[in-house]
Amino acid sequence: MTPQPVANWPPSADPDPPLGSIARDDDAIEGVKRVLRGKSDPWARTTLHLIELTQVSVEITEARDVRQAVDIVGDFLLKSLNFSWVFVGLVDRIRNALVGALFSRGGEEPLRIAIEFGDASSALIESLSSGAPVKGEGPDRLLGAQGREVQAVGSFVTFPIPRGLGIVAADPGERSPTSEDEALSFDLFLGQLGVAIENAVLYRRLRREQQFRASVTNSMESGLITIGRNNRVTSLNTRAAELLGISIDEALDRPIKEIWKPQRPQVDPLRLSLAKGKAQSHKDLHIERPDGSMVVLQVKTSLLRGEQGPHAGLVAELTDASSTRKTDEEIFQLEKLAAIGRLTTSVAHEIRNPLAGIMTGVQYLAKRIDEGDPQRETIHFIINEIMRLDRIIVDLYSASRPMTLWKEEIDAAEIVERSIRSVQDLCERYGVGLPVRVDGSLPPIYADADKIQQVLINLIKNAIEISERGGRVEIDLRAVNRFAASVDSNSGESSHLLIAISDRGPGIPEEDQDRLFEPFYSTKEGGTGLGLYVSHSIVERHGGDLRVESELGEGTTITLELPLGAAASEESL
Repeated sequence: MTPQPVANWPPSADPDPPLGSIARDDDAIEGVKRVLRGKSDPWARTTLHLIELTQVSVEITEARDVRQAVDIVGDFLLKSLNFSWVFVGLVDRIRNALVGALFSRGGEEPLRIAIEFGDASSALIESLSSGAPVKGEGPDRLLGAQGREVQAVGSFVTFPIPRGLGIVAADPGERSPTSEDEALSFDLFLGQLGVAIENAVLYRRLRREQQFRASVTNSMESGLITIGRNNRVTSLNTRAAELLGISIDEALDRPIKEIWKPQRPQVDPLRLSLAKGKAQSHKDLHIERPDGSMVVLQVKTSLLRGEQGPHAGLVAELTDASSTRKTDEEIFQLEKLAAIGRLTTSVAHEIRNPLAGIMTGVQYLAKRIDEGDPQRETIHFIINEIMRLDRIIVDLYSASRPMTLWKEEIDAAEIVERSIRSVQDLCERYGVGLPVRVDGSLPPIYADADKIQQVLINLIKNAIEISERGGRVEIDLRAVNRFAASVDSNSGESSHLLIAISDRGPGIPEEDQDRLFEPFYSTKEGGTGLGLYVSHSIVERHGGDLRVESELGEGTTITLELPLGAAASEESL
């Protein structure tokens, strides 16, 4: 079989083609078409054919998706020109194939297929390479392996889409080519299809670029807002809308003064930039939101440059100054604590040496005083105070020196039991019970056993000392994960151990709860204010957390949270 060029194609339309949804819903045009369908002369048929081609060409040009354009073409050719089947394929250079759809009579959905060039009909390849219509004679498998159910027995015709974009193939049945005018109009139709395909590709690229830019700007932690030369908002990202308390749709194309209301307009960077034509900034600009609330922003502006000149508008970067201020305060606090640490280490070292000498001298005096001497009570008081000072110095060392952890896999319940034995004498002295409840079997924790025991002893001791005689300090152990009520050992999720220590003491005022873990802050008479601070530091170094829940008159619960198993080894070593 040898492909042959085709002239004067395509065949004319039927007198009354079933256009359906292809025809435009325009009363005037539909009236003309009805008149033309009632005539049988060639001029009327040609004119009707040109009108229909014009209508579908408009639809193709307006298509914003390649698949939509292909479906319009296939549907039109199948219904208007009465082909038995139509294949519309577009060239995919990456896949080295024609990718498109096969339309056939019977009302079924089009078959989406891809024909590799190696499997395609010789007529398809010839038409694509020559840029001219080609007629295939004799049995010729048009669609390769995927389209074996569609055989072109007899003749079929292929038409190239201009600029090498693809191919339209059809089976005309018993029909034959007619006038050169109809062939020319069909060429124009295919030209429109080529333009539509290029437009759809460009539109898709444009949409991708727009979506990418929107994704980038909306992922920023800072707000961005642009203002045109007419002082109207031209764009803003999600963060800017959140900071200003307004939706993006509400802000777009509105005068900037309607959504931007600074408390002090005379220092407003936006107003100054627009007036002076240069970049401005301000660290603490108070802006009133539509709901009447205030937001403090750090604002930086830059001029936009475009085809209209160097002052096409401006772009402003907005940062929540409250979060920046909080970060500055945290940095200042860390620097202050570091300075305190250096000072306390030095002072503790200088105090401990003479304190040891004082202790030795007092103990010597105590040996020389008789048992019944009244001065002996004074000597014991001095010794107790010296020991208290020594404990303070030890706490200062613990709080200021870098902490080294010796982690190993340990049993949490065993650590709790050892801690309880360490405070057993204190329990008996205060008459306080220490019931322990373990919720199910507990996975091991990866931690420094001595450090965790130090934390537990400190927390239990504080709870005992605040409790009334005959009271109870309850200890509750259970395994959880961050998002669920109980741990699923097969889930693979990072799970945690909770140790809750609850007393029935007087409770802690709300204003004191946020300061419990600060150094040198204590609500206990004679306390150094370093026990909870050191305990909190130990827990943080294990990747855990200490939480306080307290109500006046109801008691206090301090919860120690630690990572379990492998999760703990990844937190900190």
